[in-house]
Amino acid sequence: MRWYHLFFCGLCMGAADLVPGVSGGTMALVLGIYEPFIQSLCTLDRKAFSYFIRLRWKRFLQHVAWPFLCALGFGMLAAIFTLAPLFHFLLNDEIYRNYLYAFFMGLVIASSFFCGRKIQIRTPKVSLLFGIGALVAGLITLTPILFSVSLSPPDSFPSLLCWMFFSGLLGIFAMLLPGISGSYVLTILQSYPIIIGALAALSTGMTHLSLPVDSFFIIVSLGAGIVIGALLFSRFIRWLLSTFHDLTMACMVGFMIGALPAVWPFWIGLTVEQIVVTCAWVVAGALIVVFVEKISQPAYVK
Repeated sequence: MRWYHLFFCGLCMGAADLVPGVSGGTMALVLGIYEPFIQSLCTLDRKAFSYFIRLRWKRFLQHVAWPFLCALGFGMLAAIFTLAPLFHFLLNDEIYRNYLYAFFMGLVIASSFFCGRKIQIRTPKVSLLFGIGALVAGLITLTPILFSVSLSPPDSFPSLLCWMFFSGLLGIFAMLLPGISGSYVLTILQSYPIIIGALAALSTGMTHLSLPVDSFFIIVSLGAGIVIGALLFSRFIRWLLSTFHDLTMACMVGFMIGALPAVWPFWIGLTVEQIVVTCAWVVAGALIVVFVEKISQPAYVK
């Protein structure tokens, strides 16, 4: 797989992870790189760490799927840092937020259809796991909406950094699962506005050749949690896919369907013209998935 294709996939995953209710794992499934992505993360194991510590760079580079991970990672970082200010603006505008959610709703609906086609053998167990996945994702999504459940970050800065680490650890678990949005989990933890604000401050600071120190340490703490969580959880997902592939895929599609309420474009208070535009964005999101599905090719993993 060409590096620029992986970079584009990373851009899509990074953009999806910025929006509460949308999962970067969903985008990876749509783009056909989900399983190669999980397998590549798993090359960062104890043997790779041993080679790195002993400065055996050649062995390290031979062992780790670094071309895949670097191209994808740079794409995700580019999307996160360049799109954070734009998404910060869109998510804080009542009308534009609706259009953004409508677009990603179209993505999720079409994605669930194509991902469902990856299930090779349909059995009652597959249907049961699909239902369980939809129920779990629905409960995670609707509980905060219906009962106003949320947590509060600590006030002191050192404790806030620990909270950001925990948020990254929990958020990446959700980000790696199609359907369950890491950004939405971060919203429940009340970490998302802090993170988006820190990313926007860093992006603005870099354009003015300055470094907002507090924002920098917030992102570093979050990143540490994300890295550790990704290394741990990717192995569990790989085991599930290799041992119970169809059941795991069915559960993941259920996650995607069950999480739809998180991105449902609520139309209360919109004019007829705005509702039409919202529907157009839903269709646009679905058509993009169809287009990506047509052009995507199976990914090569070292």
